[in-house]
Amino acid sequence: MRADALAGAVSTSLPGSLTHKLLLPMPSAAARVQQMVPQMTGLYKDEGLNYSLGGKTGNTLNSHRLLTRAYQEGGAKMQDALAERLMKGYFTEVGAAV
Repeated sequence: MRADALAGAVSTSLPGSLTHKLLLPMPSAAARVQQMVPQMTGLYKDEGLNYSLGGKTGNTLNSHRLLTRAYQEGGAKMQDALAERLMKGYFTEVGAAV
């Protein structure tokens, strides 16, 4: 169930309740992403990169396995380099084989 649907389904009759404080002001995920895109585009542009959310992610389990293996084989430095490469591929090289 989406967070915004959950917020509407949960009783919010108690104005001081945790549910009321946390769920009522929660925007939908799509609305939140739309708010973030211009900021992220600007941050990436400052680094000389083109920001895009058009890539396919699929299941990220293998990426996490690779990151774990990179840390085991080469420590934080290797893991950081791999994480940067994976993120660059996803967020800036839409359609490219990473």
